[in-house]
Amino acid sequence: MSRRTQRRETRKTFVVLGDGITEQFYLKHLKEIKGYKYSIRPSLFESINFEKAERIIDEYLSGGCNNIVYLTDYDTIVNQGQMIKFKRFKLKYSSYPEVLICETMPSIEFWFLLHYVCTTREFKNSNEAIIELKKHIPDYSKKKIYLEQKDWVEKLFENGKLESAKSNSKRILRIKESNICSNHLPFSEVHKAIDKFE
Repeated sequence: MSRRTQRRETRKTFVVLGDGITEQFYLKHLKEIKGYKYSIRPSLFESINFEKAERIIDEYLSGGCNNIVYLTDYDTIVNQGQMIKFKRFKLKYSSYPEVLICETMPSIEFWFLLHYVCTTREFKNSNEAIIELKKHIPDYSKKKIYLEQKDWVEKLFENGKLESAKSNSKRILRIKESNICSNHLPFSEVHKAIDKFE
């Protein structure tokens, strides 16, 4: 009598990295609200740069992780004069389908703003994006005491705002990809991560 062999499904491992505590708290609340399945790194809510992210990504890739998402603010890269190094970083992972790098210019707050409006207004820095965001979320703050509360993320899902943000983000990326705009056009690729989570 032959023995039946059972095929084992390989478990998908999903790891998400966020540059700073804003991204990390957003990802934490997003996971709770939407029921997404992923681990957030770094787990101690510390800020990381893309060089540290590279070490973490390499570690997970070598361990067989098959889904890695990295959310990063592009204004930080520009302000630190790291564009060439960042370009090499992105090129390194361009042939890895398991790695998704999602940039936002100037910062994650622009992604939050897209839940309310579709704008191509240029922001010099994240502070300008935050001022604009506060027209829609007046109490928004980057302080830990605010970010650790879940309700600010819940507000981003009211009345179909997430779908609006995804649609607005895709529309702006099409403009960016057409090369008929300035290099400082704000944009976000966070919708690509959301699509992957779903």
